[in-house]
Amino acid sequence: MPIDDEHDGHELPAFGPRMRLERDEHGRVRAVPDEGAPYLPTRPMSDTGTSDTGTSDTTAPAGTGRGWVAWRVTDPEPGDAPAWESLNHTEQRYWGAKTPDERAQLGALWPRLAAWVAQEFPGCHLLRTPGATGIVLLSHALPWPKTKKGEPPQRPYQYPLLEDGLARLFAAHDTPHRMEVCAEPGRLVRRITAYDARIAWGAYMRSVPIIRGDLVHDAGPYVPYRNGKYRALVTVPQGWAHIGLAPRKAPHGSGWEYPRTPGEEWECWLDEVDMRLLTHEDARMRNGLPAWPVRVLERVLFAPSDTPGGDPLREWAERLGGAVERFDAAPHTPANRALRRALRAMIAHPVGLWHKQSNARSVSAESLDEMDWDATADLRERQRVDEDDGRVSIRGRVDLSEWQKHWRRPEWSTAIFARERVQVARRALTLPAHAVLGILGDAVYLANDCQPNWPDNGKIGCYRAKDTATFDHDTPVPAAPLSLSRLAKGA
Repeated sequence: MPIDDEHDGHELPAFGPRMRLERDEHGRVRAVPDEGAPYLPTRPMSDTGTSDTGTSDTTAPAGTGRGWVAWRVTDPEPGDAPAWESLNHTEQRYWGAKTPDERAQLGALWPRLAAWVAQEFPGCHLLRTPGATGIVLLSHALPWPKTKKGEPPQRPYQYPLLEDGLARLFAAHDTPHRMEVCAEPGRLVRRITAYDARIAWGAYMRSVPIIRGDLVHDAGPYVPYRNGKYRALVTVPQGWAHIGLAPRKAPHGSGWEYPRTPGEEWECWLDEVDMRLLTHEDARMRNGLPAWPVRVLERVLFAPSDTPGGDPLREWAERLGGAVERFDAAPHTPANRALRRALRAMIAHPVGLWHKQSNARSVSAESLDEMDWDATADLRERQRVDEDDGRVSIRGRVDLSEWQKHWRRPEWSTAIFARERVQVARRALTLPAHAVLGILGDAVYLANDCQPNWPDNGKIGCYRAKDTATFDHDTPVPAAPLSLSRLAKGA
């Protein structure tokens, strides 16, 4: 039976096989090809492009039909790179150019960046936003089976989408960054140092979850080192005296928290790397602390890691990441920093697009009496906002565009989020608990003279001391994570 009636019957273009997801009598989900169409992979399957804000972007890839799978694109992208001057300030800010000087700097370097993209990703060019650009570059860098000379070409590796229900479930039960002040209230320090990873997301893109054949969805046990998601009952063990390790939604929808009181118990969704940290890693990785009791209630297992084509992001991430590393090793001139920010955005922004489930939209008017209520009809979760200039806005959420739906890959984004979360926890656990003041994304904030011996060879993912603030007197640690970040920067 079809998983989603809305998608059943949508025709795909003639350049590839139609795919559908079916659930068998055992409840397992499978990606099943509909045979009959000639297999000539060229353009990605999409109806319209979209910018990072969810608005229409006519320079993004275009095609026909609603796509179930992604595969490597072999023909050149149509059109050319847009002129820097044609980008609005929001789009320029996405590229890391936030101030007038930064906009002028990157504008002067735009042809150089365009030339690099054309050289490293033949047939590609810059688009208006780094998110759309990064995804187009990925579509040209997905793996393809190797063939021996004289053999007929093989079918490219295919990456079907998750069914809608699982996609929304995984996206709703994970968060891009851990944001937490770990210090006890009233803690006083004389120094704060932030150790931050080099573009952490870029380091965690190897062997992301993929669907190939059966998608196991049952109540079976934990399988170490196989990509999967687990709904589990977690308990903080007796004797635990360090940071929390498993996320829980905070009360009243106010973000996420990481309980650490012994005996506390809750249910949550965990990634395979979360499960490994809690239950299977050597106690030395937990600073001698015990493993956490975890009872699996439900699991979703993806293809095994040795599945052919099981590393879809490798080539793309290594090309972009390698360029960032070269800029890190070069003199830190304004030009090099501008280009590094642009490359970083092409790595990071696609992750947000994979995770995205809807778009924000607002409709404004001088007053409620003048509001175009027809324009608000498709808005969900509507709320009224009184703007500073006296205008009134109705804000809400709308569905993703067809192009965004094709690249909705929360199994990729949540795996990357979890790997960042686990890596920063591993770092913190090697230190005394009292030294860890807070965790913000991939950064750990340390107290006073704590200086861990974490080697930095300049590679993406390596930790290095980034911000340090020294105070003349005992200074209280802020209760808010962003305030802790500002304090470490000396602000």
